[in-house]
Amino acid sequence: MSPGRHAAVSAVLAAGVGVFGGDPATALATFVGGTAIDADHLADYFLNHQGKFSVSRFVKLCNQYRLRRIYLFAHALELLIPLILAAFILDTPLWIRGAALGVGVHMLMDLHGNGLHPRAYLLTWRIWAGFDFRRAVAWLPESGLNYWGSYRAFIRGIPEKRGVVRKLTRKFRRLPR
Repeated sequence: MSPGRHAAVSAVLAAGVGVFGGDPATALATFVGGTAIDADHLADYFLNHQGKFSVSRFVKLCNQYRLRRIYLFAHALELLIPLILAAFILDTPLWIRGAALGVGVHMLMDLHGNGLHPRAYLLTWRIWAGFDFRRAVAWLPESGLNYWGSYRAFIRGIPEKRGVVRKLTRKFRRLPR
C-alpha cells in the first residue's frame, strides 16, 4: 500500500477522532500511528545495503519486491495484536488508543491491499524463513509480477526476459490445469 494512501486514510481517521473525541493529542497520535509504522520499510532498505538513498529508488525497489531480506519489525501481527488489545482493554490514555487505532487500520489496509499472504505479516514466519524475502512471500502482487514476470522468476531471483519468454509464460498461465 502506498504511503500516500496510508497518509490520506490516517488523516481522515484522525480528523474523525478529533471531531468525535475532541482531543487534538489523540487525533495526532492516530495519524502518527497510521503512518510512522512504515519507517520499518526504510530500515529494510538500509539493512539490505541498497546503496545511496533516493525516494524514487526506495519506492521502486519496494514496489517491485526487489529486496533480498524482509524484516519489517513494526509490521508484526504477533506484536501489534496484543498492543491493540491492551490499548482498548486496559485503562490507557486516549492518545495510546488513538495510536493503536491508527496502527490497526494501517495493518488492515496492508493485509487487504498488498496482495500478500497474511503469514507474510507474522514475524515468526519471517524468522523461520531466515528473513529471506523469496521464502517469506507466498505470492506476488501485480506490481511485483510486472518486474519479475512470474512467481517462478521471483523465486529464482532472475527477472524473466521481456518478449518471447514473457509471452510464453502468459500463454501457459491460461492453460487448464
